[in-house]
Amino acid sequence: MQIFSRTGATQIAAEPEPYTADESGAFEVPHELGTHLINFHGPDGQLFESGGQRNDRLEREDLERRKSPEALHDLMAAFLKANLPANTPAEAKAEKPAKPETAAAKKKREAAEAKAEKVGEPADGTEITPENAGVVVDADGVEHVGETGPVE
Repeated sequence: MQIFSRTGATQIAAEPEPYTADESGAFEVPHELGTHLINFHGPDGQLFESGGQRNDRLEREDLERRKSPEALHDLMAAFLKANLPANTPAEAKAEKPAKPETAAAKKKREAAEAKAEKVGEPADGTEITPENAGVVVDADGVEHVGETGPVE
């Protein structure tokens, strides 16, 4: 049988050998000894408890702790401190420095700039003006007015 100490004991002196608690605080004892120890009470109450009794007690304590307004206030204060910046209202209104540009954002920005530069720019590098807009020059150097797209 597995029992747990309510007083923090780490060893039970018994014959023929003492029982030592494992890392979780549990003692592996014979059923008869475990039942006897669970039923033994000191001035502050029960000295040992079974695994089921321990789980029930821990759940009750947790529920009581959660109902406490002070515990809720402390929990919320810790949450807000961890998740909100420590700026005062005046500092929050001040302009924040720009975040450094990531490599992916830089690549995307450069691609957009390159595309914007190439839109409407003839392959030979001449500038498009209202006078030459809609004029397509074929491979032989012949101008085709009002046509778009490739010219044969």
